[in-house]
Amino acid sequence: MKVAYFNLNQGIDGRDIFLALVDLGLKLDKVENELAKLDLNKLGIDIDGSFELLDVNQKSQLKAELENKELEYLEVKELISNSSLEDKIKNKGLVIIKDFFKTKNKAPVWEVIQLLFFTIGILIGIYSLHIEKIYASAICIGNYPKRDVLEMLKGCTTFSNSEEQELVTEIGAAIIINLVDKFGEQPKMILGETGYGVVSNQDRIELRITLGELKDIKKYSQDEIITIEANIDDMNQEFYDYIIDRLLEEGALDVYLTSIQMKKNRPAQKLTVLINEEDLNMILKVIFTETTTLGVRINKQQRYKLNRRFITVKVGSQEVRVKLGYIGNQTLNIAPEYDSCKEVAIKTGISLSEVYHQAIIEAKKFNN
Repeated sequence: MKVAYFNLNQGIDGRDIFLALVDLGLKLDKVENELAKLDLNKLGIDIDGSFELLDVNQKSQLKAELENKELEYLEVKELISNSSLEDKIKNKGLVIIKDFFKTKNKAPVWEVIQLLFFTIGILIGIYSLHIEKIYASAICIGNYPKRDVLEMLKGCTTFSNSEEQELVTEIGAAIIINLVDKFGEQPKMILGETGYGVVSNQDRIELRITLGELKDIKKYSQDEIITIEANIDDMNQEFYDYIIDRLLEEGALDVYLTSIQMKKNRPAQKLTVLINEEDLNMILKVIFTETTTLGVRINKQQRYKLNRRFITVKVGSQEVRVKLGYIGNQTLNIAPEYDSCKEVAIKTGISLSEVYHQAIIEAKKFNN
């Protein structure tokens, strides 16, 4: 699987992403051909050579010429919808445009032109370079990010620094939130080419995109989870039934107990809870409220999983829910859901083991 890692430690601008992709081999004539599919004349816009947007002086002149003109979201949406752009570029572009206009009804024409140019150019670059998945570092937003930028970056991993400037533009934010599959550290990958986006009026690299290949692990789903552990030796054992139910209700992926021996040979239970990071605060609240522990241990872990989907099969006249684990077209695991099997066994009088066995047989037929 071909992947890209975006280093966003110096901020984000659509221009920088575009230039980094050009550095990686994006052909400018291909971008210009696609841009020609947008009928900008309908909006009263006439640009002689779209790539003047890459020139700071030309951009300033364009801004001055169009400064008093504005476009509404619906006008821009109609422009893209009625174009002859490829469907995948058109559909993703519409999502980016919608996010850009999330906090406003209108935008200056010169800004919309930049938005269209960089959005389409970047999408063409992603697809033409055959990038299948995008990872990114945390986003440096500087000390004075715009309110609209903060609104768009909700849910993204960000940090600030001592620079007294805006490091993330609205265009950059709208594009990046729709490109990145996962924020965090660079994944382990076989390193490929690196492209750089450079701000012309500064003597530093602003954004870096590194390409790479994920080899054997590409077959599996991958995510990052948090493991919480607590050793408990002074609590009524009957409470665990209730506590485990509470933890699962609050989003825990799994909860289990391990019998352990603590100092002075005291018997105890090690409570282990697997969670997604966004559920951490609620899970900690349950643990500290409902157990006697005074502290927990927390670790982040990479998790590799089979791809999963659920199907419904018939056992007799009753339906049983079955979970399939697979790689590509190959099913490696068939697991009837216990509660579903139990319900059918009670209704039909068939033994639980027989319901389970028949569900597996039916699932194999379904899969074939």
